Amino acid sequence: MNELEFTDLTDIAAYYRYRAVIDDPKTVLKRVRQYLTTLFLRVYYHRNFVMHAGKTSNVSLEAVSGLAPSLVAAGVNEMVSGLARGLTPHALADRASIELDLLGTDASRPVLSLLG
Repeated sequence: MNELEFTDLTDIAAYYRYRAVIDDPKTVLKRVRQYLTTLFLRVYYHRNFVMHAGKTSNVSLEAVSGLAPSLVAAGVNEMVSGLARGLTPHALADRASIELDLLGTDASRPVLSLLG
């Protein structure tokens, strides 16, 4: 089934997700980037629905509000870490974009160093 002989289905699924990242990091991380972009756009749209129209009955609000907090927290954590190193949020975003563009080239860093 898999090289490490996992038995729990969630472990097996995680193994294959990480295996995909290691095998083709540029494609997989590009897809993840698109997922995150879509999520943050949805969060912003929902914010506008609530703030400007007072609407809280949107069908996807529950799904977005379930996913967003942990991803937003991770993003804020990275920004705070970057600020401590003297980087602005824009500089961090630019750096991440460059790192993703370099994947698959001789200049790229090891993919696992980008996931930490």
